[in-house]
Amino acid sequence: MATKTATPKTRKPKANNHVGILEQFLEKHNLSADSTPEQLSEHAPELDALLPD
Repeated sequence: MATKTATPKTRKPKANNHVGILEQFLEKHNLSADSTPEQLSEHAPELDALLPD
């Protein structure tokens, strides 16, 4: 009886992807780090939904 050996899958190291999410979000909404708090707060609920806890 042959024994099946499992091939380990390569996994990407778990990294904090908040930066990537934020960069895409800012670009999508034409915002930047220089945007006013008022401009940013308009989109806060949507951004909050995108970011994992």
